[in-house]
Amino acid sequence: MWGTILLFSRCIILGRKLIFRHNGPCYAWSPLYQVRSMKRARDVRDQLEGLLERVEIELSSNPNDLDVIKKSITSGFFPHSARLQKNGSYRTVKHPQTVNIHPSSGLSQVLPRWVIYHELVLTTKELRN
Repeated sequence: MWGTILLFSRCIILGRKLIFRHNGPCYAWSPLYQVRSMKRARDVRDQLEGLLERVEIELSSNPNDLDVIKKSITSGFFPHSARLQKNGSYRTVKHPQTVNIHPSSGLSQVLPRWVIYHELVLTTKELRN
């Protein structure tokens, strides 16, 4: 369950990037998604495809295989992971500090054992987005 909740926003972003790649910027527009960022993501993907071709590795893609997406995000964001503590807070992995899930997050009621976060927001408490 935590994997689905945790990766929901990342999968939406991935979906938007796929729409952008196939249909152009007008289909992927949203205040949250800048065209420049989408183009940069497309350029990185094209660069990776070129590298795979150069070393003769076959490119395969299955957007329905969430396990591969989970592993990719987890490995890329591992320094931004945190483990649930007994008191309900989280302890970050890379630079150990106590943080809390933002109260408006869908995860605030679930409290998964591990989370991967994008950024820390400093308030009166440190909250994770």
